[in-house]
Amino acid sequence: MPYDEGCESARLAILGRKKEFVALIHLRMRLVTNWVCKQTSYLMKKAMLLSGAFAVVCLTLISCGGTPETTTTTTRQTTVTAAPPPPTQTTTTTHMSGGY
Repeated sequence: MPYDEGCESARLAILGRKKEFVALIHLRMRLVTNWVCKQTSYLMKKAMLLSGAFAVVCLTLISCGGTPETTTTTTRQTTVTAAPPPPTQTTTTTHMSGGY
């Protein structure tokens, strides 16, 4: 069987295209995987923030939604009497004059 250069060059061209195709598929898979990872981390961050906000709102509603305990208040009527005023004291000052 004679050697045919045309067949060899076609075979090399096909192999080159196949390698290029595999490289493109590998690159695309890496890009898609990278995109999926970014989207997943974005959604996880969003879910954490929203769940925290939801928990705060729920706790606020629960604490404000309860009915307060009923308490009974009894009032006593008291009579206040004023203390008697203190007795007034009169002081007398005596001046003695006289000398030596």
